[in-house]
Amino acid sequence: RQLTLSLLRSMRFRRDEPFLRINHFVWAHLYRTALLKDHGIRFLKTGLGEDIYFTLMAYAHARKAVTIPDTGYRWIDNPSSLSNSRQRRVREEADPFLLMNRLWEDLPTDGAVTEAEKTYFLIRYGVWYLLFTLRRTGKGQWQAQYDRMTAWLRERIPDFPRHRMISLFGPKGEPMGIRLSVWGFALLYRLGLARPLLGALARGRS
Repeated sequence: RQLTLSLLRSMRFRRDEPFLRINHFVWAHLYRTALLKDHGIRFLKTGLGEDIYFTLMAYAHARKAVTIPDTGYRWIDNPSSLSNSRQRRVREEADPFLLMNRLWEDLPTDGAVTEAEKTYFLIRYGVWYLLFTLRRTGKGQWQAQYDRMTAWLRERIPDFPRHRMISLFGPKGEPMGIRLSVWGFALLYRLGLARPLLGALARGRS
């Protein structure tokens, strides 16, 4: 069967967009071998987010990062890829909490990554995961995962829906689609509507 491939976008980084310094796409960067060896940075052994852990740990320990204006890599979207197939529904082997727990425990905030950026990223990732798996997961299974995710966030970031970086006007460098998704989810959560309204869209197989 022939696959349909499409070019998603070219990504350019700007020096005045600090949030992009924790961009997690591993293919968007080159790393000094000494940095990785000195800090024992490795890919996380998980079915979901192994590259995110690697990249954020590298950024947190790096003393500087250099950007270039050229587009050196083009991302091709494959509908049959792992990210677009098995990871698009709640699955035990693609557990988001392994990554989130390790980032919470391991990611330092005394260097390139601030405490606010760290906690915002975890909220952002949790929202992304719930929306990413929504349409291909059964309602009961999705709502159970929603309960786990929001409980995890409340335990570590008690007032997470009112995090200071959640805004339609920031963080600087954050795409508007992501700002809107996180802001909208936080608003629905505060109103007590996120679970029932989003759960009604979960029509996949449990």
